[in-house]
Amino acid sequence: MEETNKVTEATVDTAEEKAEGKIYEIGYHIVPSVPEDKLGAEVSSIKDILEKQKAVVVSEESPKLRQLTYEMRKEFAGKYQKYNSAYFGWVKFEAEPTDALKIEAAFKKNPQILRYLLIKTVRENTMTAPRIPSYRKSEVPKFEEKKEADQTPKKEVSETELDKAIDAAIAE
Repeated sequence: MEETNKVTEATVDTAEEKAEGKIYEIGYHIVPSVPEDKLGAEVSSIKDILEKQKAVVVSEESPKLRQLTYEMRKEFAGKYQKYNSAYFGWVKFEAEPTDALKIEAAFKKNPQILRYLLIKTVRENTMTAPRIPSYRKSEVPKFEEKKEADQTPKKEVSETELDKAIDAAIAE
């Protein structure tokens, strides 16, 4: 009987996970040839893709034009176009794994998306701002200056003394 209870508990856990869905985040680059006034239409088409697959948006950041670290290229009508900048945005959403695959396929087919990355993540906000140290006047670290006693004048060594010391070291 104990084994039956264990199986039932495990089945309930997996059923709850399936009903809840998984959290995904998709980051994307939109080609910079899209005019800024048409950018809103591209973002709404991305949201339409998510809504079509019944994905629930958790959080998002609208695309902003950014310089790319390296040149990217995308094929249009048999020719490659090269880009040094793109509009970058992201959306965090909840969906079933099969729906996430359909969303990825739709992103792959969209000619205005230069590149995208779909990852499985957590619901919590994981973005952190870099911490910049701030000091009050009283807390500014002070560097101690060397005391005069520590700065004893160095004695000059003649070349003959130096040669004798080297010969003694080599002889040992």
